[in-house]
Amino acid sequence: MFRRIWARLRRRWTRFWRYLGDIFKRSGFWWVALVLSTLAVCGYLTLTYWPYLHDGNDSLSATVRNVSLIIGGVIAVELALWRSIVGERQAETAQRDLLNQQFQTGAEMLGSSVLSVRLGGLYTLKHLAMEHPEHYHVQVMEQLCAFIRGASGADGQSTAVIEEVLVTREDSNEFTYERFRARNDIQEAMNAIAICHGQNLAIETTGNYWLDLQGADLRGANLSQMNLSRAPLQYGYSTTVYQQLLTGSYTDMRGARMDEAILALTRLSGVDLTGATGLTQDELDIAIADPDNPPKLNDVTDARTGKPIVWNGFSAKGE
Repeated sequence: MFRRIWARLRRRWTRFWRYLGDIFKRSGFWWVALVLSTLAVCGYLTLTYWPYLHDGNDSLSATVRNVSLIIGGVIAVELALWRSIVGERQAETAQRDLLNQQFQTGAEMLGSSVLSVRLGGLYTLKHLAMEHPEHYHVQVMEQLCAFIRGASGADGQSTAVIEEVLVTREDSNEFTYERFRARNDIQEAMNAIAICHGQNLAIETTGNYWLDLQGADLRGANLSQMNLSRAPLQYGYSTTVYQQLLTGSYTDMRGARMDEAILALTRLSGVDLTGATGLTQDELDIAIADPDNPPKLNDVTDARTGKPIVWNGFSAKGE
C-alpha cells in the first residue's frame, strides 16, 4: 500500500517537474517573465523616487500619466523585440523545413528509373551540399556514395556502358574497338562528390567522416583531377591519429571496379584500394598522393600484366 502511494507521488512529482521544464523551454514564458520583472522594477523605482517624480508642480494625474508612458514605452520595446525574434525564428524554421523537403525530394529522385529524374536529384543534392554545407554536406555525401555503390541494381542496368570507338590509322584503314564509359548519372555523381568533397574537407575532418565507395563500379569513370584524399588531420602525432587510422578515416574504395577509369592527377592520399580490379600500373602512375600517405594497394594487380601494382605516382606533400 505504502509503495503504491509512494510510486504515485513520484510519478506526479516527475510529471510536475517535466511540465515546469517544458514551460521554461518556451521563449514566451521568459518574455512574460521579463515584462513582469520590468513592471516590478519600475513599480519599485516609482515608489522609491516618488518625491522626485512628483515635485508638487504637476498634478498627481499628470505624474502618473508620465510614469505610465515611460513604463509602457519600455514594455512596448520589449514586445517589439520579442515579435522580431519570434518572426525570425519562424522564418528560419520555414527555411529549414523547405531545405529538408528539397533534400528528401532529391534523395527520392535518385531511385527513379528515368535518367533525367536521377540527374535532377543529383543537382538538387549537390546544390544543398554547396550552399548549406554545415547542415547537408555529410548527408549528401552519404546519399551519393550509396547511390554509386548500389546503382547497378537500381534499374537493372550496369553502371558502365560499352561504346564503340572508331580509329583511323595513318594508312587510312579504319577499325573499331570497344571500351567502357561510366553511365551519365554515375559520372555526374562522382563529379558532385569531387566538387563538394574538395570544398568541404574541413567539415569531413571535424566530423570524422570519410567517403565510402567500397565495391563501387567505376568502370570507365573519369576521375581526373579529383581529390579523393582526406583533409589533413589537425591533431599532430598522437593516439587520436593512430585510432583514426585504425578506424578507417580515409576514402574507402576497397574492391572497386576500375576498368579503364581515368586517374590523371587524381589525389589518392590515404585512399584504400585494397582488392580493386581493373587498375593498371600506367594509369596509377599519373595519379597524385602525399609520399608519407600513399594509397593502400594490397592485393591489387595490373589488369594487363597481372603483376602486383606499386605506388610510383606523383608526389604532393601535404595532401
